[in-house]
Amino acid sequence: MEKHRKYALAAALCALAALALIYAFALRQARKEREGESPGMLMDLTADRIAGIRITDASGEVRASFVRENGAWREEGAAAAPDQTAVNKLAASLTGVRLIEVIGDVADPGEYGLAAPRGTIEITDTDGQAAKILIGDENEMTVSLYCALNGDTGTVYAVSASLTAETGPYLNSAS
Repeated sequence: MEKHRKYALAAALCALAALALIYAFALRQARKEREGESPGMLMDLTADRIAGIRITDASGEVRASFVRENGAWREEGAAAAPDQTAVNKLAASLTGVRLIEVIGDVADPGEYGLAAPRGTIEITDTDGQAAKILIGDENEMTVSLYCALNGDTGTVYAVSASLTAETGPYLNSAS
């Protein structure tokens, strides 16, 4: 019985320590935002300026490729038009990705799941400019996701895990 109490106490202490870390992180983020140090958004782009979205899984297979023409989305290689509301929601989700932290001078991108990313999201704007987001590991402690932009794995961005809310089904659909 005494042994079970020790295990329960150890588990409770571990849980308390984890909560304290999460709380400290949240306080730090709130302080940064109050002081105007919030890193902002991953990309400075509005949904209406997105002309193309291409999502590729870890194997390099294209899972979705949407192009906006004359205000309507079409899926490349598909005869039927995609659900416009769903693709608009996907586009909006890509513009609302909040930066949590910028990690520079990364020597080993594998530490963040970027040596072999679990997928990529390519976004093309109405001016023809493209951005490529490499999707790495999730950090469950900070509820964030690691990613890199345009193949530069020397700089890693910790972003809100909301990035995978709309893209996750495409990234996770590998056979």
